[in-house]
Amino acid sequence: MDRSVRESKQALGIDRRGFLGTALVASLPWPARLQSPPPAPGVSDLAGRPPAPPAWRVDPWLYDMTFRVQVLGIPAFQEGGVASNTETMRLTTNRLALSMSTLDTWSRVDLSSLRATTTLTGGPRRSIQVSMADSQGGTRLVTLDTGAVSCQSIQWELQWRVQVWSSLVDEDQAQRVTWPRSWPAEVEPWLKPSVAIESDDPRFAQHVQSVSGGKLKDVPIWLATKDLVRHTVLWFRGVDSFGNITDTTATRGFQLQGAAAVMESRKGSVYDLCAACVATLRAAGIPARPVLGMIEAPQGTITGGMPQFRLGCWAEAYLPGTGWMPFDPDRIFVNGAKSLDVLQPWECFGSWPYLNYRAPISHDFLPSMQPKPPVQYPGMWGWIRAGGIDPNCQLMDYLTCVMIDRGAGQWDPGPAPEIPPAYLLRGPKPRH
Repeated sequence: MDRSVRESKQALGIDRRGFLGTALVASLPWPARLQSPPPAPGVSDLAGRPPAPPAWRVDPWLYDMTFRVQVLGIPAFQEGGVASNTETMRLTTNRLALSMSTLDTWSRVDLSSLRATTTLTGGPRRSIQVSMADSQGGTRLVTLDTGAVSCQSIQWELQWRVQVWSSLVDEDQAQRVTWPRSWPAEVEPWLKPSVAIESDDPRFAQHVQSVSGGKLKDVPIWLATKDLVRHTVLWFRGVDSFGNITDTTATRGFQLQGAAAVMESRKGSVYDLCAACVATLRAAGIPARPVLGMIEAPQGTITGGMPQFRLGCWAEAYLPGTGWMPFDPDRIFVNGAKSLDVLQPWECFGSWPYLNYRAPISHDFLPSMQPKPPVQYPGMWGWIRAGGIDPNCQLMDYLTCVMIDRGAGQWDPGPAPEIPPAYLLRGPKPRH
């Protein structure tokens, strides 16, 4: 960073302890008077298209993904060990729903690769149709319809191929981006409250006010985003970085209190931490969303007892004129948010060499459905059903996600930026 720029910021009281609560004036000489860079010709900053500078996507990678849900109706047993009813589910309507991330700044699903199957009570696997609603902000509501069924267990399986990228952000240029007069329609859904992200709860408005001192837009949006996230992470006393509910070896769903509840308890899972950060940003008028997906631990890393492949959560905030910027609240918590300098690059905030080890699945803890999906734990999916469930049976649902590494993907057209050595974690060297 230029020395005169740094001295100018320090003179205004902007330092690693936070800047929003200081007595800033509206006449910031730099960077607030610079305008957001316009997208390059033929490049949009909307969902799924390459980001515009100051961000670039690099080191593309491919994964084959499987999303599998099984619902099991365990029958009640009569005296003598005889099952009272082996057809515990007699449904006239039976569909799985998934709010799927198909198009993102850092990932792209090959829609032609989508395949779905179903299996009923150990019977043969059969193909079923994949239905998709219109895309909104890069997501599609995917439904898998099995029709009328009489069975004890149902299994849905959805498979697809996704390309992911790592992210590279020029920190100095990002700090020059200004607040927009209005947001693109495509990102407006991510300004509203959603399941487990109660951004309209008064506590979040109070939190933003206490952090900003009423001067939220007196500083560039990139710095505001970082400091709001930092203060939200500092609110937490403890975080479970795994955060999945498991039954023997199967996953049931997420440990999720929700953003409002966890601001009271101040302890929760990585899913709660992401929900709280996203809710804070939305309350500040910054589009933000959780990213729920699969994480592959890079070779040679210490997983701390976690599986090599696991479900996980991170987040994205929208930077005007650029695109969705990824960040990992859990990494900020682990690294010690109190010591982070908002003027310096942060690990896994914007620039993220390991981002291509993660494959998004959804931006919703539960699909937005009415009535609320009858599932035991939040796990990205919902169940649309009508008909009879044996009231004496025990209903259990299990979630399995699998990612298979398929190697290097295709680069975006045009020249790639100069890539730091830290990004050369896998695959071929960057092209020139």
